[in-house]
Amino acid sequence: MVPAITAGASLSGTVVGGLVTYWASRRNFEESSEVDRLRNLREKVREAAIEFIASLPERTSEAVIDRIVQRWGAAAGAMIAAKTDDELASAARVIDPTIKADADRGAILFHLFRNSSVLDASYSYAMQSLSELRLLAPEDVAKSAHRVLFRNFALRLTSTLAPDKADPARDALNREINDFFNRVRHFMSVEDMEFDFIDPEYLSGMFPALPD
Repeated sequence: MVPAITAGASLSGTVVGGLVTYWASRRNFEESSEVDRLRNLREKVREAAIEFIASLPERTSEAVIDRIVQRWGAAAGAMIAAKTDDELASAARVIDPTIKADADRGAILFHLFRNSSVLDASYSYAMQSLSELRLLAPEDVAKSAHRVLFRNFALRLTSTLAPDKADPARDALNREINDFFNRVRHFMSVEDMEFDFIDPEYLSGMFPALPD
C-alpha cells in the first residue's frame, strides 16, 4: 500500500505541477500576445495619423468649393463674415428660405450643406489613412480626425471666399490639429504637448546675430 500511495502522490504532484506550469505558460503567452497586439496597434495608428495630417493639403475638394461658389453665390461670403448666429441665419436664408430664422449655427450649417448638395463626402472615404483611423483608432481619435478634416475644409473655403477672414480659421485648424496629435499621443502613452508652428520662443533664436 505504501509504495502505491507514494506512487499516487508522486503522480498527482506531477499532474498538478504540470497543470500549474501549463497555466502559467499560457498566461504569460496571452500577456505577451496582448502586449504585442497593443504595440502593433499603436504603431499602425501612429502611421495612419501621420499620413492623415500629411495628406490634408491634397485632400481639399476644389469641386466642393466650386459648387458652393456656384450655388450659394454672394451669400457664401456673407455667411463666412457673419459674427452672430442671427447674421449667419440671415445670410443662409438667402440661399435657402426654409431655414428657420432662430436656428442655431449647427442646425443652419447642417441644413444648408445637406439640402444644397454641395458637400461630397466620397473623397474622405477614399483616404486610406482616415479609413485606418476609423477601423483601428479609439473613437475619440477617429472623431478628432473628422473635426480636423472639416476645419481644414473651412480654412480652404474661407481663404477662397473671404481671404481677410482666414486667420481665425487657420488658428482653429491649428488648435484642432494639436488636439488630434495629443489624442494620438495619449493613446501611445506619450505626454501631451502644445505646438505652434509660429512660436515666439523659436523665433527669438532665428537670427542670433541681431542684438538683443
